[in-house]
Amino acid sequence: MLCGKKYAYLSDYVRLWAVEKYGGIYLDTDVEVIRPLEKLLQEDAYFGFENKRYVNTGLGFGSAAHGAVLRAMLKEYDVLLDGKNGVRMCPELNTKALTALGLKQNGQKQKIWEAAVYPVNVLNPYDSATGKLEKTADTVSIHWYAASWMNTAQKLRGKITRPIHRIWGVDVFKRFRI
Repeated sequence: MLCGKKYAYLSDYVRLWAVEKYGGIYLDTDVEVIRPLEKLLQEDAYFGFENKRYVNTGLGFGSAAHGAVLRAMLKEYDVLLDGKNGVRMCPELNTKALTALGLKQNGQKQKIWEAAVYPVNVLNPYDSATGKLEKTADTVSIHWYAASWMNTAQKLRGKITRPIHRIWGVDVFKRFRI
């Protein structure tokens, strides 16, 4: 069974497949566009950093049809198709493909083949772990992280830990791990 019945992961694949085949723009349903996308559409493809390390297509992305970068991203899903190799989140898979093409995981704007990868403030100024919103003049859209793929307990945990992360940082719990 494809992706072991993890249908949220199937949607990660299908969005890449559809934009690679037909071209266009993808936005998660919890993305709010606050400025025109024209600046982004000047590129053959665009993506955004979710944080300084990972690129996330759920923030929104666009590409001309048959883009080489999207084909590379799709290949990362090949090992998951049988459902036996576990499921990895799309930021991990997307970033792995981009780093193989030359992406530096530094959160800065860069050009990877035909694609522009934008810093956090452009497509992701909302930090879901802390609840902080840091819009800038460069912000085009906001991903509000509805996390519809999470169960109720996971969502509750996020709400409980948000104030802790806001005060002591998102890595606060790593200090206590053995």
